[in-house]
Amino acid sequence: MIDTILRIYLELGDTAVQSGQGALATTLFNTAIKVVRDQDGQEARLASVLTAIAKSYAKYNHYEKAESHYRWALLVYLNVIGPNTVQVRSVLENLAELSLAQGKRQRAAQYYRRVLAYERKPNRKTIPIVADRLQRASAVVAAQEVPGYGDQNSPVTAH
Repeated sequence: MIDTILRIYLELGDTAVQSGQGALATTLFNTAIKVVRDQDGQEARLASVLTAIAKSYAKYNHYEKAESHYRWALLVYLNVIGPNTVQVRSVLENLAELSLAQGKRQRAAQYYRRVLAYERKPNRKTIPIVADRLQRASAVVAAQEVPGYGDQNSPVTAH
């Protein structure tokens, strides 16, 4: 039952963000957070809800709100389930992508380095995923090391 209630609040909040009703979205998302926080032992679920909220904000280019919710989710996951988990890696990757969307390549590179640290022992299923992450991280790091590389007006990337 709680999953249904949370899904409804999150979907309505997403719709509110999409339609530019920021105050309503905040109210709906805060209510979803309150529903989870009122339940004992639901810290991991709280982090999941925070991640869903962050994704909604990111999808509609509300980067500051997305980043604050991703960071909160990351702290909860680190405290509840520990650092070497799929959830932590996923939030770090989301923060890296969000940083790239904002043009913050150095911050994105830092997050990608942390993501790649979790990929020390890839298996057959994860090798293509790891390769893609490594390629993105390498591009971000290269952009940090070569002045002008990756800039919109740079001759290297101009189309």
